[in-house]
Amino acid sequence: MEITGIKLKYLSEKKNDYGTNHFFELLDKKPLKELIKLQEKDNELKIPVWEYNSKYYLKISDKRVFQYSVDVVNNDEKDTIEQIIFKKDIPYIMDLTFKEYSFKKNNEIIKGYTISEINKIY
Repeated sequence: MEITGIKLKYLSEKKNDYGTNHFFELLDKKPLKELIKLQEKDNELKIPVWEYNSKYYLKISDKRVFQYSVDVVNNDEKDTIEQIIFKKDIPYIMDLTFKEYSFKKNNEIIKGYTISEINKIY
């Protein structure tokens, strides 16, 4: 099962001793709340999204963003890869797609959702 349509407007980047934080405006809470409800029903489910003190948090690694690049077609009609790179304080909208996964590790089934695609819209 894929969950799509979580749209975020990228606002800014702030660095501190713990790493880099990217700040977003959530454009529609409903799909994100549905994803969080799944995790509340099943504590074993691993989802890189959570709510804390009325704020939403998304765990994402800048280095792994390259894995989520999407195919685009350029003017020469050749397939190319658009690398989505977070840029400091440049606003754009991102549409996130989460994909379900399941695998066995140490005789335990691990299931959850991971970001499978990031579409840069604006």
